[in-house]
Amino acid sequence: TESVAEKMLSAWFTFLLYKFMRECAGEPLYMLFRAMKQQVDKGPVDSITSEARYSLSEEKLIRQSIDFKPM
Repeated sequence: TESVAEKMLSAWFTFLLYKFMRECAGEPLYMLFRAMKQQVDKGPVDSITSEARYSLSEEKLIRQSIDFKPM
């Protein structure tokens, strides 16, 4: 459903931002991702539904209190 202009703009931004992402922003963004993942994984995570006690998504949040033991 994207127009040709939107696809070209997206490709242009990708091309222009590659060097910046590789040299400047890549590592800090990855470290932020790992820190957020570590915080989510601190609490219980349902292995079937992937719902978590500490989640960024409202749809994937376990709302009730659960007694758990780390494995």
